[in-house]
Amino acid sequence: MSDAWIVKRRPRRPSAMQRHRFVEAKVAAGRSAVAFPGSVMPEPAGARERLVSSAASILIHGAFLLLFVLLASLAKEELIEETIEISLPKQAEDEPAGDPELVFSHAYADLPASLAQDLDELRRVHG
Repeated sequence: MSDAWIVKRRPRRPSAMQRHRFVEAKVAAGRSAVAFPGSVMPEPAGARERLVSSAASILIHGAFLLLFVLLASLAKEELIEETIEISLPKQAEDEPAGDPELVFSHAYADLPASLAQDLDELRRVHG
């Protein structure tokens, strides 16, 4: 096989976005060298220290959860039970039925055909 048949690609040119990311990463790396002004909490070094700190955290969270459940169960429930008397208005026996013409007279200025048929049917049934 000769070298004439080997195809080589030209190196890829970095895009503007890649250059921007590179510059941002370099600036961020420079900023991260400043120490955090808050409290320093070192990571547990060994597996035993991680286990102890995890167990302590779980116990503390469980204790708080149990405390909240206990406080909620001790809270005094105030249930007010009253009977409310409901009186319905009495219908007058001699009151005439409502006039269907009064109900439908101002509904539409010009009734659509289907509603006009329904209105005629209501007038026929209710008289």
